[in-house]
Amino acid sequence: MSDSQCVVGEMIARAPAVVALVPLYPGDLLASRTALRVLARQLPLTLVVREQLSPLVAGIGGRALTYDLPWPFDPASLAFQRRLRHVEIPEQSLVIDFIGMAASMEAIRRWGIGSIGHSISAEEPTPYTVKVPWSLDGTPDRTHFAVRMLRLVPGYSEATEWPRGLFERARFPVTVAGYGTVALAPGCGRAGNDKRMPVPFWRELAAWLRGSGFDLIWFLGPDEMELSPLLVEEGDEQEGGDWDAVIRSHVRCGLGITHDTCHMHLRAHLAALTLAVFRRDDVAVWGAYPKYVGCIGPEDSLDAVRTVEIVKQWVRERVESDGLPAVSSDEITRIRSSESNDRSEVGIHAN
Repeated sequence: MSDSQCVVGEMIARAPAVVALVPLYPGDLLASRTALRVLARQLPLTLVVREQLSPLVAGIGGRALTYDLPWPFDPASLAFQRRLRHVEIPEQSLVIDFIGMAASMEAIRRWGIGSIGHSISAEEPTPYTVKVPWSLDGTPDRTHFAVRMLRLVPGYSEATEWPRGLFERARFPVTVAGYGTVALAPGCGRAGNDKRMPVPFWRELAAWLRGSGFDLIWFLGPDEMELSPLLVEEGDEQEGGDWDAVIRSHVRCGLGITHDTCHMHLRAHLAALTLAVFRRDDVAVWGAYPKYVGCIGPEDSLDAVRTVEIVKQWVRERVESDGLPAVSSDEITRIRSSESNDRSEVGIHAN
């Protein structure tokens, strides 16, 4: 057992409660659900969470302390620092900082209690009693965010192997509907166009889905509303309200096509069949996903014509197979080389 593990063990033994400062952004929070669920199963847990995101901690366990922080917000603002600092957490608690920003660090300093948090480098000034390296070997890497968050959990800080199915244990306690309705999430928050497929891609795909008899629900957040008049047609639905409503709408969608966004992570935790289109990052490097989430990497997604055909084939085969696991890399390779990928039949062009 390492020295840091011994220190953590002693802090847990002394602390009456463990407090998790939950990430501020929906995608980060959803990617942290496994870590939070493991904590809740091990220890009495209090979750400090933005009120607006409280539906996203459903089913984790423990109790929630909420604070109001409407979107848009500046995580470096004094207003946010005051709101977080004034949350009344149990005295002598052990705090685990999943936020990792200046405001959460300042709150921990003012609370003056034991804490665990990430450290980018040994020289970085942080208030944490136990610092968990952002990278295990001290060099830059691209470990999946969900793995980094899990390493904040006592007992997992130096782990490189995980129990089978661990990242699928934090599902929402709901059952997803059949395949008549498809979720489409064409945005990517503030990440910008470099993570988005072009609008003609979504138009072509939506037209094919409507013609095939599917109902569509478009998921557009406050940073993506400019896409609404370009994509949403009469008979479609659009969802961009509070997270309770977003979850309910996703539950109605047996199939979903998204970018690498919070909607991908949400559907992963709903056990909902999903195809995620990565434009910017190497899927293999970013980590394993549950079997019902398939991924298209940049080697395909940079060609919008090819990607439309891969998605169409994925939808056909999901329906015909009554929900077999999502598309595999071998399956994408087969679809990629299929004669059905005839560019003359597709009315869009790669950007």
